[in-house]
Amino acid sequence: MVQKFALGDRCSFETHKGTIRYIGEVPPTVGDWYGVEWDTARGKHDGTYNSVQYFKCKPNHGSFVRPNKLCFGISDITALEKGYGNSGISEDEKTMVLNKSTRHETIIQMIGFEKISQKLSDFRTLQEVDLSNMNISHASLDSELHTLLPNLKVLSISDNLISSFKEVFKIASQMKKLNTLDISGNQINNWNDVTATADTFSNLNLLYINRMSLEWDKVLRTLKLFPVVQEVHACFNTVTQLFWGDELSMLKVLNLEGNQISSWNEVMCLSRITNLEKLILNNNCITKIEFPDNKINFQSLKSLSLVDNNISQ
Repeated sequence: MVQKFALGDRCSFETHKGTIRYIGEVPPTVGDWYGVEWDTARGKHDGTYNSVQYFKCKPNHGSFVRPNKLCFGISDITALEKGYGNSGISEDEKTMVLNKSTRHETIIQMIGFEKISQKLSDFRTLQEVDLSNMNISHASLDSELHTLLPNLKVLSISDNLISSFKEVFKIASQMKKLNTLDISGNQINNWNDVTATADTFSNLNLLYINRMSLEWDKVLRTLKLFPVVQEVHACFNTVTQLFWGDELSMLKVLNLEGNQISSWNEVMCLSRITNLEKLILNNNCITKIEFPDNKINFQSLKSLSLVDNNISQ
């Protein structure tokens, strides 16, 4: 049975990722189609088919796909098992455990349990886990990660199919020792029903939110969920304007490379971050730098990078 999904959900087909923009019939055919906006130009149209506009997207980014052709993601636990669960167990050993003979049943069961015990032990010693690009869309219903990965400090769930920050929160908040989180490349469209306190991510100080099509208000909204983070990389998003937000107050490092920031006056709002030591603004649209004489300018700043801007003065 094909599972039903909603507008805004993420999906994939082979190596291509996209977002559901339409669900319904496309005459003259019969049955439901999913209108998909692909992340790259691998589609056939802009959401218009036979002169009827079903959804809007960039040219050559839209397609209609039958639901059973799409992948709508897996849980964090399934991804962990795929990426790490079989380490240390050979195919021959798995065959032995699955194909038990009567005479050797007890011995083979012991081997199986020993391997499972060893696998769980290996999980518990892991401090870094990379689950990037594994089609994760949601947290496991049983919230098992905190028991499997009690010592985890670094987690990457980048380039997956996560569309709701609620799922990011449910995954990451289980690891109390987590200090580095990479959620880059996920196209989040839902920040609702998520509230964090300083205790939720009390050790998290490094956050990667690159390539997520975030405007500045969404960057601030993201930081609000990680209130003690000190280093943020928000590169290659769609930031065009900057303005102050209390969510910035803890930052020591801010990387905004590859955005579309043009106003130095707006950059100056970041000078209110009293602990900011490193600011990276490479590959933006800044043409002019001017520090007001009557203001305290970046009182803790040690490094400012402005490579690949078109600065004339």
